[in-house]
Amino acid sequence: MKIAEAKGALGVLIYAENDGGGFGGIERGTVMRGIGDPVSPGWPGVVGGEKLSLDDELVTRRFPKIPSLPLSLRNAEIILASLGGARAPLEWRNSGRVGPGQRVGPGRMVINMTFQVS
Repeated sequence: MKIAEAKGALGVLIYAENDGGGFGGIERGTVMRGIGDPVSPGWPGVVGGEKLSLDDELVTRRFPKIPSLPLSLRNAEIILASLGGARAPLEWRNSGRVGPGQRVGPGRMVINMTFQVS
């Protein structure tokens, strides 16, 4: 995320290459800088414990300034399949993780990264 921000990316899509077949799971990593609960840096994040405000500079600097969205491998493959540009390097194609015609961009594409609370 830090590199994507520095290079001017508007957002980042994240997926795991081996999510058990690509049809159910999503990438479950984090884009937060640092470890632990961001509102309780350096101490346990327990119910009733001391917490910093979400507006606190110690909290906000731990999060990227661009949005990210975790995807299932299946959804990532759909997006990757619509990219233009050069073909994926031969070693990627031979790994079995990308299709033989896979492109690596750039390509014009619009992805809606709408936040929805259910």
